[in-house]
Amino acid sequence: MTAHKMRQIDSIRRRLFGGRKFDDRGVAIIEFALIAPVLFLITFGIIELGMMMATLTSLEGGLKEASRYGITGQSPDDSTRIEKIRTILDQHTIDLIDFSEATFTVKTYPSFSMVGQPEPFVDSGPGDPEDPNPCHNTKYDADPLCGESFTDLNGNASWDEDIGEDGAGMGGEVVSYTVLVPRHIMTPVFDKVLGTGGSLPLQATIVVRNEPNLYQNP
Repeated sequence: MTAHKMRQIDSIRRRLFGGRKFDDRGVAIIEFALIAPVLFLITFGIIELGMMMATLTSLEGGLKEASRYGITGQSPDDSTRIEKIRTILDQHTIDLIDFSEATFTVKTYPSFSMVGQPEPFVDSGPGDPEDPNPCHNTKYDADPLCGESFTDLNGNASWDEDIGEDGAGMGGEVVSYTVLVPRHIMTPVFDKVLGTGGSLPLQATIVVRNEPNLYQNP
């Protein structure tokens, strides 16, 4: 910059600031104070997302190890088979999960194709085109007036959206292990964007077939 330009800038400064020389000391601190909250928010958000991924990975790995024990049919002397499976899962998640809040579900199915399937039912007919039948909705209606029948595959005398039976199953049966745990989000703003009510549900599921000859019944 030429000396003439410098004199022009200095002249403008004197007119704007009453002859006082412009002092830019402290500007960096003010700029940092404005940027820091956003920077910290992004940093902590990234760290928390990483913790969520680590939690989900450990949950899936623990569930895999637990199912390996479950397919053998073994049961410890001091607890039930399900309790032992849950203990193995807890041990492999390295305290990243609070199992007091977790939902652990173990269901047995006759085959892989039936996992998570509802019991078959007969939907009510469409009725008069000018007066449609409200029961004809591709859903099972328990209302006796609808007259919908179903096949009670698990023998509990009621229609079930999931035909699976609770328990780790017997030899050759298919078993689904599912863990659902809420992850409480601590980073502001992220708790509004991710999940609902300040928490994000983390879920892991694994489906296996028991060994043909189990040590004992579940």
